[in-house]
Amino acid sequence: MFWGKLFALILAIISLLVAFFVVVMIFNVISLITIQQWLLSFYLFFTQNIFFKILGILVAVLFVFLACALLRFLLPKMDNSIVYETPEGEIKISFNSLKALTKEALRNVDEVVSVEPEITKAGNEAQILLHLQVKSDTSVPDLSSMVQNKVREKIERQTGIIVKNIKLFVDLKSQEKPVENP
Repeated sequence: MFWGKLFALILAIISLLVAFFVVVMIFNVISLITIQQWLLSFYLFFTQNIFFKILGILVAVLFVFLACALLRFLLPKMDNSIVYETPEGEIKISFNSLKALTKEALRNVDEVVSVEPEITKAGNEAQILLHLQVKSDTSVPDLSSMVQNKVREKIERQTGIIVKNIKLFVDLKSQEKPVENP
């Protein structure tokens, strides 16, 4: 999508420049000889000596910087928040807050050794991918439903945001000593 917009912008700029030069030539606003003299003067100015070459490079860098700054507005901004609408207005809740609530919901679960949540947005609903490291003697089916319910209840109770989907990636952590090779 971005590259299509960028391509369209470049084509639009080229089209406007061509149209400008066609109008200039048709109405003889500026003669072609004058334009040729300007281009030649511009070229000769920046090729006189090393100082003017360096100045030309600095001007080129300035134009590249300006072009990048203008193109930045075409990039979609990453919105790391979810909007919750109340009768009084809108509340934005950041992904970092949702991650903290997820970790807090699982803080007292003994089977969970560590948790690393990833939050994404689907419309105005949160999707959560939990990377869990759990003890090796844990029953994963029992734990997964309990974890999903705890996280969903905590986030929905604290924020009002509907959690659409909670996916788990479970890693069983061995508590045994590693076997040594003889």
